[in-house]
Amino acid sequence: MSARPVTVPGRGRAAGDGPERGGRRVRRGDLERGGGRVRRGDPERKGGRVGSGDPERGAGTVLVLGIVAVVLVLALGLASLARAQAARGAAQTGADLAALAAASAARDGWDPCARAREVAPRNGVVVTACAEQGAGVVRVDVESSAGVTVLGVALGRAAAAARAGPASAR
Repeated sequence: MSARPVTVPGRGRAAGDGPERGGRRVRRGDLERGGGRVRRGDPERKGGRVGSGDPERGAGTVLVLGIVAVVLVLALGLASLARAQAARGAAQTGADLAALAAASAARDGWDPCARAREVAPRNGVVVTACAEQGAGVVRVDVESSAGVTVLGVALGRAAAAARAGPASAR
């Protein structure tokens, strides 16, 4: 059996094995120069940790923060796009219903544009233009009454147009 070096508690050296730290041989010149390590009591030692002197230390944290920021900006952009698309869909629905109401009023002999202006607010839109195109066909242009906002910034209003009338007028 061969005798194995025993680590002396509190010293980090193997007993009877010369200048050694934690099982790794260190040359005598390294110990005198510091061997690239910060020793106990050195002014470079901060917060109880050995400083590596690596200029890229912490670069991963900055990279992760940058990626998180980009993901948040993209998510905000996609959310804004989704809200604008939803507002556009609601405006188109309001335009379609106002145009159908106007065409029904024109068929029954009533004022079609007045009927469109009456129906539009019930669907969250405001009539911006209304025109009878003949043969019972009515075109209605609307705009959403509530603008599209993202983080309190108004981006604009959704607009839509619809045309309705009898099938024979196509």
